[in-house]
Amino acid sequence: MIPYEGQIARDGANIAYWVYGEGVPLLLLMGLATPAESWGPLPGILARQGYQVIVVDNRDCGKSGECAEGYTMADMADDAVAILDSLSIQSAYVLGISMGGFIAQELVLNHPERVERLLLVSTGPGIGGGVAAEESFLMEIFVGISGDPVEAQRKVVRLLVGSEFRESAEDLLEVAATHRSVNSQTPAGFLRQLQAVVEFSSWDRLHEIKIPVLLLHGDADPLVPVGNGVNLAERIEGAELRIFEGAGHLLPLERPAEVITALVEFLPVTQGAK
Repeated sequence: MIPYEGQIARDGANIAYWVYGEGVPLLLLMGLATPAESWGPLPGILARQGYQVIVVDNRDCGKSGECAEGYTMADMADDAVAILDSLSIQSAYVLGISMGGFIAQELVLNHPERVERLLLVSTGPGIGGGVAAEESFLMEIFVGISGDPVEAQRKVVRLLVGSEFRESAEDLLEVAATHRSVNSQTPAGFLRQLQAVVEFSSWDRLHEIKIPVLLLHGDADPLVPVGNGVNLAERIEGAELRIFEGAGHLLPLERPAEVITALVEFLPVTQGAK
């Protein structure tokens, strides 16, 4: 499926996005230092299920432009709102993974009328209620990631996934590394995104979320430990948490069929988003 490609101008940077298919709007928000290319075949698959899938290259990443100064998760949520405005979409389903889950939380908290249902994958509440990764893991994944982009991403994806998947899916890991290296991020862009991540907190505001929320989390996630999903579920009234045994941080890559099934069950194409 060939998507429509667009862009908007925000804060001096062009924000790139792609639209797959027609139907119920579904906005996909990706994580730290990860281009929209990393969704792989998922947007096309979901478009065939009856969604109009909008995928975004976050500012400072992929085909989106670099910013001249720092920003917050709320700024990136405003980027998403501007994209919906450009497409004349009043409200949408929203799926955010990892940092994309931070953006999605800011989106529903600051613009509740724009989000019909929220699906949060491998993410947490940030400062106040977040469960930190092991310091040794953070050192391993963030130190020495340089040089050839594909080689760097080979290291990253192998560290992020569960051990069983790592040992049995070498071909998929190679594809994922290639996707993640497309239009690789500059060091300055990475640091701006990372600063927004470390400053994020939704903890004291989560009680304000009043829409249906589904949380998906791997119990072997080394970057955003599963305790983050547990804490979100306890803090958001009515939220449902599904835990994937043995899965790591990259659930759509590691458990695609299960993630798609959960998504389609939670986000009906016969009603809801407009």
